[in-house]
Amino acid sequence: MIIVEGPDGSGKTTLIKHLQSIATFYMYHSKGPVTDLKDGLMRTNALYTYPFNSIMDRCVLISEPIYGPIVRNIDIFDQHLTGLWQRLKEKIDPTIIMCSPPYDTAEENIKNIEEVYNKSWKTDDHLDLVIKKYKLLLIKYDDIYARLVDMKFNVLLYKYTYTKMDYLENYLLWRGELCAD
Repeated sequence: MIIVEGPDGSGKTTLIKHLQSIATFYMYHSKGPVTDLKDGLMRTNALYTYPFNSIMDRCVLISEPIYGPIVRNIDIFDQHLTGLWQRLKEKIDPTIIMCSPPYDTAEENIKNIEEVYNKSWKTDDHLDLVIKKYKLLLIKYDDIYARLVDMKFNVLLYKYTYTKMDYLENYLLWRGELCAD
């Protein structure tokens, strides 16, 4: 399983489209903000039913601990997070690709974000908070990246302005997560 994570405007969609052009994946999207711990645990348990050749556009166990406290002032997983991450590592051991944009590039992308979210679950209030707190989101993503690396997850840092796609493809082939069609 491949999990593609990162803040809005970081190149997740572009990367996923590229990966889907060279291999077959089942695609799963985040379903938006988690409402409470029960909802978060239900979404987490669903991860364990996905096929091996799945690619996720965000994972509730990574994005919710970032967006929840910063954008909605709630920390759904709180003290449960480390245990939930350990279970994810033991049961699935996914490759996590953390998309991290250079700030100036992300700032440019975020200016066009309203067009991207016009038809999605995100409200104007949510969008305004994401834009206002974007630097905090980037800092929190860096913190989560470091914590996942410390827990020995397979984490790649992807910066679409300079990460070579063949490097990423070779790593995924080596991990057995990428089988060309």
